[in-house]
Amino acid sequence: MGCRAVPATFGRKPGRSWNTLSQVELATAEWADWYCHRRLHGGTGHVPPVEYEATVTWNPPHVTHLTRLLS
Repeated sequence: MGCRAVPATFGRKPGRSWNTLSQVELATAEWADWYCHRRLHGGTGHVPPVEYEATVTWNPPHVTHLTRLLS
């Protein structure tokens, strides 16, 4: 899963500023963790994306076809 859009203010809290690249990297990692593991998404029944993806079975046609050919 990739992030399509990153809000310009992600990780920003009142009074918080970034002075080093390490601080920006940490804020980015914190935001990505929240986005992928904790945010509730209405399109998935209000469960975090990681939990939803763990419950969905996805078998692309080419993989199914290859499995049949190899067995």
